[in-house]
Parts: sequence; structure tokens; C-alpha cells
Amino acid sequence: MLSTIIRTLRLIRWPNLLVVALTQLLIVYRVLLPAFQSAEVNPVCSTWKVVELILITLSISASGYIINDLRDAEIDAINRPGTNQVELLGRDFVQWLYALCVLAGFLFSLLVAFRLKELELLWIYPMTVALLTLYSLYLKRAPFVGNLLVALYCAGVPGILFLAERASIYELLERQPQTGIDLIRTGLLFMVFAFLANLLRELVKDVEDREGDQAAACRTLPIIWSPAKVKGLGMLYILLLGVALLIPYAFRWEFFQHPLTIAYIVLLLFGLVAIGFFWQWANSSSDFHRLSQLLKLYLLLGLGLLFCFN
Repeated sequence: MLSTIIRTLRLIRWPNLLVVALTQLLIVYRVLLPAFQSAEVNPVCSTWKVVELILITLSISASGYIINDLRDAEIDAINRPGTNQVELLGRDFVQWLYALCVLAGFLFSLLVAFRLKELELLWIYPMTVALLTLYSLYLKRAPFVGNLLVALYCAGVPGILFLAERASIYELLERQPQTGIDLIRTGLLFMVFAFLANLLRELVKDVEDREGDQAAACRTLPIIWSPAKVKGLGMLYILLLGVALLIPYAFRWEFFQHPLTIAYIVLLLFGLVAIGFFWQWANSSSDFHRLSQLLKLYLLLGLGLLFCFN
């Protein structure tokens, strides 16, 4: 029983799910609520509604990991032997677990849609689940489009909270325009950061998994492009990520002029330079695996920026 629980937690990537939940909690309690409180604006989402939105996101993420492992058992046997939990747990059990995650997420979505009186947004849940399923079945084997889809989903993790609170944001813009603008800028910056960093990490993972992907007749960029082109694309992502971090200072966004915020973004820029050197130096699959783990740490470090906002 204990071994089944441990393998199930590994299957759904519980550390990644914790990061997803932490991201959404920080967006709510470090960005959205302080801005609303400053203008005495009531948030749309109560504490329980925030919890329900987080559970929806976790259900989608977990189902995505499960269907990915169901589809990639053979590839994982080449790229990372012994790590895929599907055969250990049994395909029937994993398939039932996938169905349970999808159903639970839909029920929470239905509950939130009724409670917020926004049934017109209920389509977001089945569309997201369908796209992640298409990603696992087909799109991740195609060049670029799979990476783009994952990066968009990661940007949507904080973005869905801004969508849910859009009525409160409109009210904030009317009462305190500058605070509302700063709030939107913060949300956009964090979504762009999540998008570009995950786009880079997906490229690194494709290079790391090149051997298994090639055996499965995948058409990822590292397979159809030369190493020089792939390295160039990765450097472009790194450059764009650096530009995104510098935009608040290029346009003198007042909200980002706090000394602690400046110091933290400088730290993120130094980390980005280190990642760039590592990317250029990496050659073997093990090198790219370490770089992928480094990027995961960098994404976690990016969450620390939310503690700097005042």
C-alpha cells in the first residue's frame, strides 16, 4: 500500500504540483489582494474559491503528467530507465487515476463556474485537458508546437487568477489607475517569465531525450535541426528572458524601483548568464539533464520575486 502511494505521488510529480499551488497562492496573497486592499476593492474570489481554482489547476496538471507517462513508457525506457511508474502501478490503475483526476477537475470547474456566475468560461477546462492530451499523444513529437503549448499552459497558471479577478481589476483601475496598471504589469511580467523559462526548459528536455525520441520517430527540433541551430534558438530564448526582466527598468515602471526588487532582478539576470554559459557548454545527455534541473531551480527562484513587491 505504501509503495503504491509513493509511486502514485511520483507519477503525478508531487513536487511540481506543490510549485504550481505555491505559485497561485503567491499571486493571490502577494500581488492581487494587497493591490485590492489598497483601494478597498473586494476580490471576486474568496479563500475557498481560490482553493477551488488551485485544485482545478492541480487536477489538470496531474492528469497531464499521467497521460504523458502512459504514452511515453517506451521512450522513457530508453531515456530514463526505471523512472516511468506506469508499468509498476499497472496501466489499468493509472488509466482509472487519469479519469478520476479529469472528473474531479471538471466537478471543481463546474462548482466555481456556478459560484462565480461565469458558466461561459466553463469551456476553458475541457479545452485545456484536450490540448494537454493532444500534446502527449501527438504534439510533443512535432517540432516546436508541443513546447509552445506547455509554455502557454505554464503562463496560464498565474494568468487564470487574473482572469477570475478581472472585475475587481477593472474596479481597481477606476479607483487607483496607477495601482491597477502596476498590477497588470506585474502579472504580464510574471506570465512572460514563466512562458520563456519553460519554453527554454522544454527545449533542453528535448535535447536530453533526443535518443529515445529518435527511436520513437519523433520530429522534435533537436532531431530535425543541427546542434548549432538548436543552440542558437536556446540563446534566443535566454536573451528574450533577459529583455523581459529589464523591461521594467527600460520603461521606468515605478512599481519595480524598490531596492529589494532591483537587487532580486539583478540576481535573476546573473542566474540567466550562468544558464547561458551552461547551455553553450553542455554536450551530453547528462549535461542537459543537469541544465534542466538547474532551470527548474531557476523557475523556483523566480517565485521569490513575488516576495519583493510592495
